[in-house]
Amino acid sequence: MKNIHNTKYLSVLKLNAFALFILLIANGYNTWKDASNDVDLFLDNVKKSLLLTGKRAIENKDILLNTLSSQPDTFDNDVVPIEYDKETDIYRFSRSSDRGLLLNGTLIGSGYPHRELLDENFIFPYLDKIWSRSTPLLLSNDQFYINYQYKYSYSMADSDYDQINNRIADITPSLYTSRAGTKERVSQQISQYGFYVTNSYKDGVNKQEVISVISPVEFNDEHIGDMGIDIPLDYFYSLNNLPELLKKYASVTIQFSSSEYPLQVANGSVNRDILTLSKTFNILDIADIKLTVSPTYFMHRLLERSLIFILMLIVISGAYLYIEMHRRKQSFLHAQAVTDELTGLYNRRIIDQALSERPKEDSVTIILFDADKFKPINDTYGHDVGDQALKHIANTLNNNTRDTDLCIRLGGDEFCVVFFKASFDMTRQLAVKLKNKIEETPFNEDGLTIKVSYGYSEKSPDEGFDSAFKRADVSLYNNKKERNKVF
Repeated sequence: MKNIHNTKYLSVLKLNAFALFILLIANGYNTWKDASNDVDLFLDNVKKSLLLTGKRAIENKDILLNTLSSQPDTFDNDVVPIEYDKETDIYRFSRSSDRGLLLNGTLIGSGYPHRELLDENFIFPYLDKIWSRSTPLLLSNDQFYINYQYKYSYSMADSDYDQINNRIADITPSLYTSRAGTKERVSQQISQYGFYVTNSYKDGVNKQEVISVISPVEFNDEHIGDMGIDIPLDYFYSLNNLPELLKKYASVTIQFSSSEYPLQVANGSVNRDILTLSKTFNILDIADIKLTVSPTYFMHRLLERSLIFILMLIVISGAYLYIEMHRRKQSFLHAQAVTDELTGLYNRRIIDQALSERPKEDSVTIILFDADKFKPINDTYGHDVGDQALKHIANTLNNNTRDTDLCIRLGGDEFCVVFFKASFDMTRQLAVKLKNKIEETPFNEDGLTIKVSYGYSEKSPDEGFDSAFKRADVSLYNNKKERNKVF
């Protein structure tokens, strides 16, 4: 039986393989996206911390300016015992050196203390008060005030003088701007945030790498100092909110500008860079963060989602099987409607459908076959032998024509072959060939043969099929009368 449709359907196995391939790609994409989002959350955490630190520096600066403007009563020098060391030419006080000192910070200045400074020594208790207010939020970060008028540094850190003597020579208005890159960058950050952030550098007091958040102190139209907060680079480890799986199987590093070594925020086992995401903080451009994810991380995320994948494959397979069963049922019902039960050939219902699916300009030729003296075979040998004869005719037609040709049992012992894109001469020659094969080949073990008559015609493009069929039928009738003589 020839098929008019040649649609190929995926097997369930192929469908599952294809679905699994798509799911693996989707898992890889989502895994990488999740890892990127996790790093983005870490970036947000760092950004919030920097903004909070900058906000505190600005608030500290504003309180200081209000204090300078209001000019409170001067504290007694005994309360703020500023001492001058002639040998080193510095003035200072420190809670570690001055045990009776009520202040918490460390002061160190260059030269002999100015009279104006002694009149303004109320600044230091106010700074202590400001910093004690901020300390619970800033934890390990050091707060300080640098004054360029009187060349001193007052820091919350409790430091030994021997460690900080060398800082005095550096107290100039460019002390921190020189560590922050270009003047344009500093101006842009101050304009946008009200503070700026330096690149990393090694702090002379604590001998650790830090970045400084600076809010310039402008008083009476003069840059008199900087209010700042030092952030040790190690502090950023405490902001690490990355998932444990990412920490274990990925590498996340923070490379601060001017820092020799990056911070390993996540130091998982990564053999090679499969996927790499490099980002720069949109806030202040102080660091690059690089994410490197290992294949192991992808596999672990895949295992986490394996149950979902299995359920999805079951759903996809079930839906496919349902659709395929419905399609096959419809195909079976259609095949029953257009198929002859005895011979397996199409019945005449297929003709209209086949013609509607072909271009109108395709050539169409027809051969009709009719068994000669078929009734005597049934009467003599029985209907089972007669059925064998009909099946023999059907099989011969089906096996000796193209897949695009239609082999049809019209009913009883009448058969039809419809050819598409075949010339009239080819059809005539094939009619003779098919007739000879039918007649020359026995159709059962007893060597019985059957003879057939045939007729043929060619349908013109503007002609209906029924008209061409009638002409083939007339040709068959005449042929049957003349016994194999073609008209």
